[in-house]
Amino acid sequence: MERSISQGIVSSIRLIDGIKVIQTDAAINPGSSGGPLIHLASKRVLGVVTLGARGADGIGFAVPSDTIQGFLRAHMKNGSSSAAADGKPHTAR
Repeated sequence: MERSISQGIVSSIRLIDGIKVIQTDAAINPGSSGGPLIHLASKRVLGVVTLGARGADGIGFAVPSDTIQGFLRAHMKNGSSSAAADGKPHTAR
């Protein structure tokens, strides 16, 4: 298994369809499942790189760690395994 690493430079915080994401140079490519975006000085996870920009090389988007933590808390509290609030599967755009 080959591993890779990128610099993970954060270039902006953006809203995509009303959802806050972190824009970074950590690209997502076919066969790549992303991974944590880590602030090395504090050793904290800033987010999880999950989205790539279609037609653009070297651009990825991370879901902020506070968004992920809120999602997990809500679903662990409710005992739900569904990712969508309405119980229906959703496809990322």
